[in-house]
Amino acid sequence: MSELRYAQEYLGQFIDDLRRFFSDKLISAICSLKRGHSSRGEYFLGSDLARMGEDLSSFEILKRIDQDNIVQVDNQTTSKQLTTQTHDKILELNKEEPKAPQTQNEES
Repeated sequence: MSELRYAQEYLGQFIDDLRRFFSDKLISAICSLKRGHSSRGEYFLGSDLARMGEDLSSFEILKRIDQDNIVQVDNQTTSKQLTTQTHDKILELNKEEPKAPQTQNEES
């Protein structure tokens, strides 16, 4: 058994970080698009509410660019928020877009 395998299997060490080829910084720079909003298009807001637990609430803003294509233009998360605070966040996100996003809420 190799030293790396022993460390992972028996010592519980996270070895994947030692064998990775690309840094988080490089991956983030290459795989992240610049956020921006255009006044053209139809926007939608999807929400997954987590409330006061350990999970995060997620807000996903999507834009329809044509009949067959929708792109994600933004995502935001919050943690340990009361329902009233989440409501205010959705209203705030709604005001940011020139075309009001349609809100769909799914409680988790």
